[in-house]
Order: sequence, then structure tokens, then C-alpha cells
Amino acid sequence: MFVYSGGNKEIKVMEVKVSLVIQSNLDDAMIEMSSNPTLAHERLSFIKYLIHHYSDTQTKIMVDLVYNKFKEYSITNHQLY
Repeated sequence: MFVYSGGNKEIKVMEVKVSLVIQSNLDDAMIEMSSNPTLAHERLSFIKYLIHHYSDTQTKIMVDLVYNKFKEYSITNHQLY
């Protein structure tokens, strides 16, 4: 676990294996396909981003930080992965 300090806030962040993040997002995307296809598509795009950047899915990442990088990439390139 890492602790980040910024201003008056302290945020505790836990590292998670990429494989678990992929599995979790796939499960959520399957559920959301009919109820919220836009969110399901974003989850699938995030999974593609993870696979492209972390070929070793046993690597541990801080999901929120990596997700923010994914969103920055998506906005900068005007597209989802």
C-alpha cells in the first residue's frame, strides 16, 4: 500500500494485479452491455489499454493512477482505445 499526500489530503492506494483488474472489468462489462453499452465500451477499451501496456498481467498496478493515464490518453487522442 502506498500513501500519497497532496495538499491537505492523504490517499491510501493499494496495488492490484493487472489480471484481477481485467477480470473485474470484463465481468462488469458483460453486465453493462445491455443496460449501459457506453460504459461497457469504456471498460473494454481500458482492458485493451492494460493489455497493451502491461503484457505481464501479474504486474501490480495502482488502478486509479493507471485509469487516469488511460483517460488522459483517450482525451488527448480523441478516442477510446
